[in-house]
Amino acid sequence: MPSLMVFLRLRKEDYEVWTSAKEYAKKNGLTLGKLVSLSLQYYMHREDRLLKELEEIKALLKNEEAKEEKEKSLKQEKMVKEEIEKDKK
Repeated sequence: MPSLMVFLRLRKEDYEVWTSAKEYAKKNGLTLGKLVSLSLQYYMHREDRLLKELEEIKALLKNEEAKEEKEKSLKQEKMVKEEIEKDKK
């Protein structure tokens, strides 16, 4: 697999995080590039999973709202029928 060399410029406040990441990668037998790659992969998967879960929640809420509307409609229909029956008597 071909290598890719990347140059980056760090802000002063990010330097500590960067050195900590380098130490972590070394301790776990990873190159810094592999650590960054795995981190990006993790966060992209996590974001996809969260978006999927939000869509599922949205669908559940929509179904619940539809169910409540149907129940409300049935109650109103029943009340109208009862009123009509009362008026007939």
